Amino acid sequence: MEPTRPFSPGRFYRRQALWLFGLAALVFCVFEFTDLDLAISDRFYSTERHKFPLRYNRWIEAILHEGAKYPIIAIGGGSLVLFGASFWFERVRRHRWTFLFVALCVGLGPFLIGSLKHSSFKHCPYDLEMYGGYATYTKLLDPAIPGEKPGGCFPGGHASGGFALMSLYFVWFRTQPRRARWAWLAALVYGNVLGFSRVVQGAHFVSHHLWTALIVWAICLLLYELLLRRRDDRRAREVGAA
Repeated sequence: MEPTRPFSPGRFYRRQALWLFGLAALVFCVFEFTDLDLAISDRFYSTERHKFPLRYNRWIEAILHEGAKYPIIAIGGGSLVLFGASFWFERVRRHRWTFLFVALCVGLGPFLIGSLKHSSFKHCPYDLEMYGGYATYTKLLDPAIPGEKPGGCFPGGHASGGFALMSLYFVWFRTQPRRARWAWLAALVYGNVLGFSRVVQGAHFVSHHLWTALIVWAICLLLYELLLRRRDDRRAREVGAA
């Protein structure tokens, strides 16, 4: 166990809130008041062929669209199995709530993102008139276009599984901060790679998966408070009294 400074819930949540709201404000301002989303997606659209050439690329589909989700499913499913096993096996009982926490983050995060996505009226780039589709481009706060069917494309669903691995940061940050930081970095890389793979296919704008990252982060933070924080406090007191 690495030495750590005494944990203060108030300080921790203030810092988390500052980062979350600060980054949300930054993402909002950058993408609401500029055309950066369009500028990035333009790079992957062929005006000569009137399509996103990588939309059906077999390697992206096989590796990043399909294959990359299986490690996430394995982590979430394995955590759920171990949570169930903790009721029968003493060896894993101590980590029962950790397994439930990870399983819920990996399951609930993508589920909620998917629910938001499918109820959204925002369209994917390849559905927009400017990219050979039929729909009108709108920014985050723009109202729906009357008579236009919902697009169901915001926030980005595919990246949510990668970002859900942020849960591992919350498992380790109090006892193994170095491992926790590596877990956080891995989750950001994984989520952004999955998200950007959809950007190059015209399936999402960059801002879509950045909002996904912030929402999943908030979900993991809430679940940490509900499931792990008091347990971690109790264990820290036990270690201090030993």
